Amino acid sequence: YDIHGSRGIIIFFANPHMNHKILRCDTNSRLIQFASQLIGASVAVHEPLREAELMKSVRPVQNWRRLRTKIMAFIRFQRPLMKKRRRDRSNSFSPQMRRSNSFHLGLRK
Repeated sequence: YDIHGSRGIIIFFANPHMNHKILRCDTNSRLIQFASQLIGASVAVHEPLREAELMKSVRPVQNWRRLRTKIMAFIRFQRPLMKKRRRDRSNSFSPQMRRSNSFHLGLRK
């Protein structure tokens, strides 16, 4: 068989008491040829399957690295903004402007 660069030999065993003309007829020869290609295809698919499994195992690690980079960038850009907001706040907050509980005010007599 020769499937996308993967080559091999498949050996079919036959009954030694079988008629050789029947074994070598066109129908049986084509069946053996196609069966060998099918067996070769199943053998050849193993390497791409292993590569796909390896890629699947590596992908989450790469995704987490990208996500971590994005989160860290967001945190780094957010810190200067938060510091600027804190500086811009007015410290002239008087205790008289404090919120009070409206239920507390209504219960006073």
